[in-house]
Amino acid sequence: MRQFIRHPVDIPINVKLIDNPALKPANDTGANECRGLCFIAGCPIDKGLFIHIEIPISTPSFETDGRVVWCKENAMGYNVGVQIEDKRAKYNLRMIEQVCYIEHYRRDMLAKEGRLLTSEEAAREWIPRYAASFPN
Repeated sequence: MRQFIRHPVDIPINVKLIDNPALKPANDTGANECRGLCFIAGCPIDKGLFIHIEIPISTPSFETDGRVVWCKENAMGYNVGVQIEDKRAKYNLRMIEQVCYIEHYRRDMLAKEGRLLTSEEAAREWIPRYAASFPN
């Protein structure tokens, strides 16, 4: 099972470097536990740096801090893995990322099938198909 939730490329995400000594160094988590978020960045971000993440898909936007634990180049830029330590933030991240995936699904259905779904209709289709396999 994935330890990092992959943020959909077509959903905005804002990231900035921070200096936050209050954040603890990353601890190992269980093999089936979500550690954090993976997103695509336009430039590399060094392992060990602390970043602030904002996902403006809801009001208010979801915001949290984390530590970069890996960065790998790919064809679109760089995949960046960020570990989130706070359990509440991890839970909220999982919920907001499901909203992002439902929005991605809604856009995908419009592009591929020409179906214009509301967010609620998209959620009713997405949840029974994909929610069970979403990272914990």
